[in-house]
Amino acid sequence: MVDHTHYPAFVIVSAKDIAHRAHEFYVARGYADGFDREDWLQAERELKNPPSAERVFPRDAKRR
Repeated sequence: MVDHTHYPAFVIVSAKDIAHRAHEFYVARGYADGFDREDWLQAERELKNPPSAERVFPRDAKRR
């Protein structure tokens, strides 16, 4: 019997996706320089580790 999971085995995120999210942090901070590495790492963490299944599979989450 196969148990259906709501969590992906892995998440593929492109460098372009990470750069876009990091830029959003930069803009939200008021274009303050000097945080590029922190922004990149935060964006990477956020995109590769979604907090819940609802974010990854919003349609499936409604069926629970």
